[in-house]
Amino acid sequence: MPLFESNPHAFRCAWPSGWTDALPSADLLGASGELTALGELHVSLARTARCSP
Repeated sequence: MPLFESNPHAFRCAWPSGWTDALPSADLLGASGELTALGELHVSLARTARCSP
């Protein structure tokens, strides 16, 4: 993520989780809405001010 966020050509990104069943390992949320291990990692990554709402 830091490499992606530092790229001046990248403004926003989308996560494929929930779009398809073909990528079950990309799910950020479990069946009952809890964060998966990947979701926990994603949330823990520092965000730059540029990526804040």
